[in-house]
Amino acid sequence: MGTELTTFRGHSAGIWGIAWSADGSFIASAGAENSVRLWQSQNPLRTIITAHKAGIWALDVSADSSIIATGSEDGATKLWSRQGKLLATLSEQDAAIYAVAMSHDDRKLIAFARNDNIVNVWDRNGTSIASFVGHTSRLTGLAFSPDDRTIASASQDNTIKLWRRNSTCRWGEQDARPKPMAGKMPAPQEFLAMSNGCFAPKTLIGHHAPIWQVVFSPDGQLIASAGGDGTVKLWKLDGTLARTLQGHQAAVWRVAFSPDGKMVASGSGDNTIKLWTIDGKLLRTIEGHHAAVWGVAFSPDGQIIASGSVDNTVKFWKLDGTELTTLRGHSAAIRGVAYSSDGTFVASVSEDNTLILWNVQRILSLDLLSYACDRVQDYLRTNTDVEKSDRHLCDRDGSGSRF
Repeated sequence: MGTELTTFRGHSAGIWGIAWSADGSFIASAGAENSVRLWQSQNPLRTIITAHKAGIWALDVSADSSIIATGSEDGATKLWSRQGKLLATLSEQDAAIYAVAMSHDDRKLIAFARNDNIVNVWDRNGTSIASFVGHTSRLTGLAFSPDDRTIASASQDNTIKLWRRNSTCRWGEQDARPKPMAGKMPAPQEFLAMSNGCFAPKTLIGHHAPIWQVVFSPDGQLIASAGGDGTVKLWKLDGTLARTLQGHQAAVWRVAFSPDGKMVASGSGDNTIKLWTIDGKLLRTIEGHHAAVWGVAFSPDGQIIASGSVDNTVKFWKLDGTELTTLRGHSAAIRGVAYSSDGTFVASVSEDNTLILWNVQRILSLDLLSYACDRVQDYLRTNTDVEKSDRHLCDRDGSGSRF
């Protein structure tokens, strides 16, 4: 009995011929829709990993670009090498993971949030370092400050909390459980302040709907939040609201600072990306996706924005809104994208359970026509099922260009 290795989908009509390349690296297929398609099991442009048993909602890349962290509805938090090798599985409980974040220091701490409203901090060896309790609804976003002293958490309770990383706050510890005062229990924030070694978090209040992401500016002086109320808010570290960015026509799902900290990009359910100055000026609206944008990330040089959408595509854009390319590989909604700090790859995660690592340098320098023709030219010329008029599509004219 045969085992199916993979399925290639893309033809819209009957397939009349297939052929392997001589080195076995790709398959060419031709169909009734008068097109030839190229399929590769080992694609130099991307690495696809079936990373989880359910949709992946959380993604982060380490500061040195060596580790990718993913969190899934299957309850697992996993660490991957940049080659796609599984390094560690940190949590396999029956509680979906909706946010992960990695510290910038050498300890490589990982914060993740299950749907039990608790922020968990582990090291990469699987040792629990701290747990923070205080939110009253599901956590949706996490971020370490650039100096790693503070963890910001965003929640469906419409608040952001700022936690001191060195605190260890565990709800229910017998030796730290507070006693009733004047007939009532302390609020969660008061409890945390009373617990041995704990500091009460700052709570940032201003959104009127769930907050879907929270990020620190590169200098650590501002915090940006993406709200279901259609706004992006910028906060100071003391919890003061600096400004509100208004313009989206639907929930804002994702937000990112540019590397120089002067701009903010936001992705929304209105299918657009907006680019703002931190002073609140809308620079431009970028259109091109056909569904909600659930991922935005700047390249390390600040010249490219990567976006991921519920339309299953990843797109690269110039800052002026020009689309550079569209990447297809996911078969379901994309829930997050992240640029590596060295600019060599973009990671994307999806509800199709996969993590894809895109080779940015090859993709952006690729001449798609030459790339395809180098692989399919012999097939076009020799396969009898190809129309004669199509057999010389990849031939060169006297100037050396294909026509």
